[in-house]
Amino acid sequence: MKKKLTAMVFAVGTALGAWASTVNLSALTADYVAQDGDTLTGKLGGGHRLSIADGAMVTLNGVTIAVRADDAPYSPPQWPGINCEGSATIVLADDGSKVNQITGGN
Repeated sequence: MKKKLTAMVFAVGTALGAWASTVNLSALTADYVAQDGDTLTGKLGGGHRLSIADGAMVTLNGVTIAVRADDAPYSPPQWPGINCEGSATIVLADDGSKVNQITGGN
């Protein structure tokens, strides 16, 4: 019984961990849609677009997000720094050592 319980707890923990991830925006090579449970870090660059999936809760922890450079001539910009694909919850992490900086038409 003890082995079954341990295996079940491991399986549940592994499944939950698969849904939540830390995403370094600096490492993106394409546009990204953040999913429920994601923690976003780093600086969004490379002209990539950042969206948040409908119904997702996403944490920003030390991010720098600015309007895309190709939108700079437009007022207001055509693409916001963060685009929510419906309803989303954005949590601003406050660990005292990192600051979230978001600029542009968000």
